[in-house]
Amino acid sequence: MKAYLYSLCALALALSHLSFGAPQLPAVAPQTNSKQPIIGKYLNPGGDFYLFLDSGEWAEKFKLMVAKFEATAEAMVPEDGQEGLAVASHFVHAFLRDSGAQDVGGFGASSVKLAADLHHNRLFIQYPAGGPEGFLWEAFTAENRPLAFTQRLPANTALARWGVIRPQPVWEWVKSTIKASGNAEVSDAFQEAMADLEQDGIELERCLASLTGGIGAVITYDPKRMVKLPIDRDATVEIPAFAGALVVEVKDDTLFELIGKKLAEQKQEFERVEKNGVRALLFPEEVIDDTDLSFQVTIARFENFLVLSSSDQLVETLAAKTGGLVTTPHFRRCQQAMPQAGFAFLYLDPVATRTAYDAMMAIVAVEEPAMAKIVAAAYSPLRGMASWSVTLHTPDGVAVVANQSAGIAQFLITHTPTAHLPLLAGMMLPALVGAREKAQQISDMSNLKQIGLGVIMWSDDNGEKFPDDLGAALEYVGAGQVFVCPASKTVPPATAEEIRAGRCDYLYFGKGKLLKDMARPSSFPLACTKPGLLKKGHINVLYGDGHVAGHEQVPENVKKLIEATGRK
Repeated sequence: MKAYLYSLCALALALSHLSFGAPQLPAVAPQTNSKQPIIGKYLNPGGDFYLFLDSGEWAEKFKLMVAKFEATAEAMVPEDGQEGLAVASHFVHAFLRDSGAQDVGGFGASSVKLAADLHHNRLFIQYPAGGPEGFLWEAFTAENRPLAFTQRLPANTALARWGVIRPQPVWEWVKSTIKASGNAEVSDAFQEAMADLEQDGIELERCLASLTGGIGAVITYDPKRMVKLPIDRDATVEIPAFAGALVVEVKDDTLFELIGKKLAEQKQEFERVEKNGVRALLFPEEVIDDTDLSFQVTIARFENFLVLSSSDQLVETLAAKTGGLVTTPHFRRCQQAMPQAGFAFLYLDPVATRTAYDAMMAIVAVEEPAMAKIVAAAYSPLRGMASWSVTLHTPDGVAVVANQSAGIAQFLITHTPTAHLPLLAGMMLPALVGAREKAQQISDMSNLKQIGLGVIMWSDDNGEKFPDDLGAALEYVGAGQVFVCPASKTVPPATAEEIRAGRCDYLYFGKGKLLKDMARPSSFPLACTKPGLLKKGHINVLYGDGHVAGHEQVPENVKKLIEATGRK
């Protein structure tokens, strides 16, 4: 019994020491903030994240920071640049004064876990005192209305975004600010640009007036149809076939007719089609090089929408309102505690974000392996990300309400401009691959032009006789990288001897030739890219007069020269 009592005393003594040893924070007099209750009523307390920020003093601090920057710039910029600095300063101060951005009352954010894979996140931006005034509020916010565009979205939607961008308020601000700058050079350049547009048949004021402000983007994917796309000569990546559309809300046919007129003037090949209330400019179907993925650019007009799409079928689905996204189990689950009206929304499909992230990482692993870990660390939280968010106007500010598969960090990320890079990079891979191949062809032509210049300079210094090999041109070109095709993995040569030993991606046919003996230098092949390096049999050829031409296959005269020299 004594042992038991001793134990109790020892435990009590230990607990008392723990209590007395706990750090005591100094007391601070309680304060009240009039903005916190206003912002707080739009947030959810008691979750795993809650934030309130009063931005009342930020505006003055930002003005002081701008003033210090201007003083520093004025001291550093030379006298002939002071006028330009004054114009830039005028625009910065006009933006701060007229935009309404600096008068934001405060910010708030909260996150509540509804299920293991579902978080209810909120972000609130309080209007300035006296209400939202400034061209940014007018340009990027609107009254709430039913989210009717969701009824048009296909069941296989990967990403859908709808918002408000009214260009008129920003445009009026730009014009008035230029006029108020008092700078004749800036005003004259602006008037000249407007005159050039008018002369080209573009009535900018009329075009802007035809826009209502609604704008959206849709990307769909087909997981049943996987396509392999080339990343490099020895690597491919598999992604679902996809389609995309940019949707603009318009009042009339101004932009649609202008686009058709300009395409006709440029003699673009397209067909005017009208079916089921949809008027469209239909372009010929094209296939991405080295893939079975096709697209058909379609510019369409129906109801109050103007659509630019990569698929005529996607246009038909959007116009018919038979998409089916709103009936899918995933979309329905996302509706828990969500508003049914607003002026903007964002939808992300988890399967699509996972697929797109994996495709992007496959590209990075091949193209920039050293960056793979960095990119993965930055974007891995977005892999498999699911999101449905609605942005709405309230009497006190703008609220963004979202149900997402992750918490507040991913919520904030997905509502920034860089949020959708993994998805867009993955879905736009075919276009990126095509653009890269075109860039490689252009860069390769540049290499041959520099080699040609080096060969001709060597010839000028040696009695108009061409050198025996391309190694002689290195001292005139200066960089070994010029002798390497951008589509190859050849290590750039450091010396002329290395070029002669074969560390060069170009074949040379000018050995022993004299420029004066060439009847037509412009048609004599002097060098060419080694066949097979560029995609689809493309080859670039350097001619005796220094110009370079690209060919979709090896020209017969070049083929004979290659066979005669016994080189490949």
